[in-house]
Formats: sequence, structure tokens, C-alpha cells
Amino acid sequence: MKKVFLIIFVNLILIISMYAQLNETMMVEKYNFGITENGTKDTLIRKGDWIIEIWAKPSMFQKEYAPARDFYLIVKKFHPNGNINTFTKVLGSVPFGERKFYDETGKLIKSINEDAKFGKIRPKDMVEILEKIGWINRKTGENVITDEILPIDGDFYRHLEGTLYIQFIPAEYNKEGKEIKPPIWTAFYMKYKMHYCTVNGNTGEYTLEEHNYINII
Repeated sequence: MKKVFLIIFVNLILIISMYAQLNETMMVEKYNFGITENGTKDTLIRKGDWIIEIWAKPSMFQKEYAPARDFYLIVKKFHPNGNINTFTKVLGSVPFGERKFYDETGKLIKSINEDAKFGKIRPKDMVEILEKIGWINRKTGENVITDEILPIDGDFYRHLEGTLYIQFIPAEYNKEGKEIKPPIWTAFYMKYKMHYCTVNGNTGEYTLEEHNYINII
């Protein structure tokens, strides 16, 4: 009887393992060759409130713009065979969340916790600060950067991507591991003047500045 249970147990483990491998293969994200005419045509599609740009060969990038309420971007890169290569969430030029790297079969080979570099102020907090100072309004589409009220779907971030610049500088530490400079968030846009926001990444305290172009050349 014990042998029978052992055989059943071993077969069950094998079945579960095979199912897991099959499921992992099925879950590999692939480049959409069909909608891009075999990778020859840049394409823009909409999925609900998300706006998705798919770049043709040889770039094979995909940019997925979240709705205004979330305000971030997912960037995906694909291998030439169509399997996913990298997955990154970004706010401005700042990666956040789990950054993933895959081999040509679509197997995850590396992941980086991009959130480890932040202090108390995370990307969502930075977005809330930009809203607090009146630069953007994710509920209405209003903003101080463009001359129009933007849609509050993925087009909100997409329209601001090239004009609202957001960056992050990690904290600096001495040889003893003591923090000597706090992490810093910066954001700026140029409209008649350069409008600059600097945020302490630990406390959330911010300063606002304006500079004439001639002063920054």
C-alpha cells in the first residue's frame, strides 16, 4: 500500500512540474508581429484607458502609458525572436518597482528592486507633490505645461512625457555608511522660463525656482 501511495505521489509531483513548465511557457509575453505587419510598422493601440505604442524592427520597444490617475509608463523591450527581453516601470527617467530581464526563451534571468534606492518619498509621492504645487491635475487633465486640457487616459502621461522631466538622485553615504546627502527628486519644464522643483527624498520638503534661459546656458 505504501508503494502505491509513493507511486501516486511521485506521479503527482511530475504532473505538477510539467504543468508549471507548460504554464510558464504559455505565459511568455511576445512582441505583436501581427498588428505591426511583421514588425515593419510602428503602431498605437488603446486598451481601456491605457495607450500602447509598439515600435517596429529593429527597436522592438513597447511603451504602455498608464491612465492619468496612475501616471507612469511601462517600457518593454523584445528579443528578435519576439520573446520579451526587459520590463521596466518608469516615472520620467526614473525606474521603479521590479525591473525584469529575460533570456531569448522568455525565462526570467534577473530582477532588480528599483525601489531600494528611494527614501521615504516614492514615485507616487512625487506625483502627488507635482499635483500639490499645481503643475498637473490628474482628475481634470489640466496642467501648466501645455496650452490644452489633456485626456485623463494614457494620453495624459504620453503628452507630458517629452516636456515634463522627472529625475532622481540617490542618497550619498560616507565610508561608515552614514548618509551625508539625502536622496533628491527633481522635476522641471520649460515654458517661457525654466520651472524647477527640488524635493528632499526623505522629508518631502520642496523648493520651487524659475530661471531665464540665458541664466542656464
